[in-house]
Amino acid sequence: MAGSLKKHVGGRIRAARKDAGLTQDQLAGMIEKSVETISNLERGHTAPSLETLGLVAGALKQSPDWFLKGYSNRRESGTAEMFRTEIEALIATMNESELKQVLEIVRVIKRVHSD
Repeated sequence: MAGSLKKHVGGRIRAARKDAGLTQDQLAGMIEKSVETISNLERGHTAPSLETLGLVAGALKQSPDWFLKGYSNRRESGTAEMFRTEIEALIATMNESELKQVLEIVRVIKRVHSD
């Protein structure tokens, strides 16, 4: 996995774990891995094996392909990509009312920075 793909997957793991209300320790226990492993995955320092990705997906009630969604080979700073990844993961779990609020906030921010 390319470095940016590892960061993308790691950001989605982090976002899904937080959305599930789990700590790294709890997730590690659920999939019988170390907390260090979870930390390294979330920071994009290591790529999950397919087996580990399957275990993480099951524990976080996501499909394995969900962790790859939204990835592209576009060139942007690692920080910007991490923000996009986390935002995409968070909005994927929102209802229509929450999405409408997020859209309104983004429009205001865009308008302020366009002037």
